[in-house]
Amino acid sequence: MDIEDFEASEDAAVRGVLGTAFGVAEPPLRDLASGSIARGDSARRRNRVFAVGGTALSVVAVVGTFAVVAGTGGEGRSRTAGASGTANASPPRSVAEQATDEADKVQDVRTRLPVLLQPLLPAGVTVRPAPSDYMVLSQNTFLLTGPDGTTRLSATGGTVDWIPDQDRMTGCLQVGTCDVHKVSGGTVYVNDVSHTAADASGGLQDSLKPGTSNQIVGREVWMTFIPNDRSAQYLQFRQATAVAVPQYLEKAPVGWTEAWPPVAPVKDGFNAKGVQFSADAFAALAVRPGIDKVETLLDGKSAASPEAVQAVDDVNRRLSGLMKPVLPPGVEPRVYVQPGGATMLLTGPSGDNTLQISTVEREHTPFTLAQACPSAAEAQNCEQHAVPGGRVLTWSMVSNGDGKTGTSRKPTDFQYWYLPDDASQPAVDFMLSTVSATGDSSNPVTTDDPLLTVGQFSAAASRTQLADIAAQVVALVK
Repeated sequence: MDIEDFEASEDAAVRGVLGTAFGVAEPPLRDLASGSIARGDSARRRNRVFAVGGTALSVVAVVGTFAVVAGTGGEGRSRTAGASGTANASPPRSVAEQATDEADKVQDVRTRLPVLLQPLLPAGVTVRPAPSDYMVLSQNTFLLTGPDGTTRLSATGGTVDWIPDQDRMTGCLQVGTCDVHKVSGGTVYVNDVSHTAADASGGLQDSLKPGTSNQIVGREVWMTFIPNDRSAQYLQFRQATAVAVPQYLEKAPVGWTEAWPPVAPVKDGFNAKGVQFSADAFAALAVRPGIDKVETLLDGKSAASPEAVQAVDDVNRRLSGLMKPVLPPGVEPRVYVQPGGATMLLTGPSGDNTLQISTVEREHTPFTLAQACPSAAEAQNCEQHAVPGGRVLTWSMVSNGDGKTGTSRKPTDFQYWYLPDDASQPAVDFMLSTVSATGDSSNPVTTDDPLLTVGQFSAAASRTQLADIAAQVVALVK
């Protein structure tokens, strides 16, 4: 189950809470570390990096990548695992090799991009990794801060590996404006998408003040520099920020129980003047001495630094220790690159699963089985179990990723909720898929059965402090 599936299961009114978590368009280029997606092919297959309206981000404590482990370093790659932090030999990466290498690269960009980019920025503008309470744009989201406000940033760069006829298609989406600027050394494409209060409100559009539905409250701008010398490297910035606050009526709609007007529990950038970089400023940056190091770092084909590799090794070791009381013997967790949550790749005897863990404050938790499960047409095995100290709500679903429908095939997507009896404790959400994203999306790696079953999850919830374990995993895998 991905973010968009989760979004579809939420109440439309909740979707409006985020206000400026816009995701109505995909990035023109593949996101960093999307190794299975080829840029510039006829189908333009591209990763969708966050969901329309951002509902999943509004209701869970999400994180964008994973934590830098203090004191990491080293020269070699030594995969380790151990429940108590003791270094033990880990099995070879096998099919997980690609996903874990992507984690190495994401860690490398998160650590090194601010160091390389900061000297090239205009005076008064700073860059840093976006804190975990900010909405994510991609596997790595940064925060640009200037005199007028803040802008979220994701970036990519590297080899120009598409033909000239695809430059415009690469630089601009099918939505928003597309401006083309011939500049020194190349061409800058600016794809500007504005978002209105109506876009931001979701199910609360009728609660906007009269005449404000078309107010522009958010901007997303992709700026892409493609050099004339196609042996040189390209650069693309994706910037997003709120520019105004939607204006809601004084009174909440009937039945609304949350704070009014709605307040997003996760942060966006805010800059009333728009995104941080103008087309001219971006064009100047794209040809500055030293930008080639940034572009090489952003290239998904370039190797991660030894320090980043060691940091991922250390995170995987600690993750293995945290998850050992939850996972069955023979199943090993590793960091998996996917925005929007504490996500890992599980490797076991039958193959690979992806698992995303979230902790959810109780006011946003579905309290009944009917609310927790999708419609009967989509879900199977919607069940509720009492366990010592709380309840477990579970459902499963047959993936329609291959275009097939029906209930004769085995489910591939599973959601497990644990709701402690103590309402002051957060709920725990496990979203598991037996369709692994480590392969080509048109031919995914699958396993017949989940590596963590309902029974095993229920047993873990009853015998462990599952909420504490989940909170530590979320804190680590960010």
